[in-house]
Amino acid sequence: MPKQVVLARKRLSNLYYQWKGDIELAETYFKKAFKLNTPVDLLDYFYGKFLIEKGDNKNGINHIQVSANIKEPEGMELLEKLYTSTPV
Repeated sequence: MPKQVVLARKRLSNLYYQWKGDIELAETYFKKAFKLNTPVDLLDYFYGKFLIEKGDNKNGINHIQVSANIKEPEGMELLEKLYTSTPV
């Protein structure tokens, strides 16, 4: 596996864990990951979920849509749930 791909995957893992504890640091790492020239599986999906949890639904849904458009099952499933759920 190319070194860039390994690095990208490690960064994505770090993003997920940072997101759970330090929102500002997580945001910084997400933005850095998007600047990589290497595709990272599920980056848009996780960033979309991160934004939605922060309350930025519009941008979050946009990133989930990107994930769904590239046929990531997680993005497709979450997008379907978002559009079929009824507000409480």
